[in-house]
Amino acid sequence: MEIVDFLMQSCWRRSGALAAVAEHCDKLLNLEIKNAWLTVEGLKPMPNLTNLKLEHIRLDDEDLKGINDCFPSLQVLHLIDVGGLKEPRIQLKILHWTVSNAPLSLTISTPELTKLNLECIKPKNFIFRAPSLSHLTLKV
Repeated sequence: MEIVDFLMQSCWRRSGALAAVAEHCDKLLNLEIKNAWLTVEGLKPMPNLTNLKLEHIRLDDEDLKGINDCFPSLQVLHLIDVGGLKEPRIQLKILHWTVSNAPLSLTISTPELTKLNLECIKPKNFIFRAPSLSHLTLKV
């Protein structure tokens, strides 16, 4: 399922798209959301969701934690042009993250991660904690 918000309005208001999808499509396996300021307020667990792609999204660290908690089967997360994250904590095995702004520092802490595809503009500081990582693709 793919949900796209109207970009001009999406940056001014929080979207309850995740909660609405979880309420009505709790058996969903794949979800893609674009152009939204996401919140996990009211989000119910989606035990079957394995693949989530977020593109042109504003997402705070607390909301990413809610995603980790509510999607226990999540295996693949694509974060493409996602703003708002300061110190993301990711509890999954595969991550594709495209950081389009120029962060001063980038911190990734994820003990379960085995595969990471990271594209970013060179940050001044890069802190990386992923003891299980076996495959890294880095484009700076």
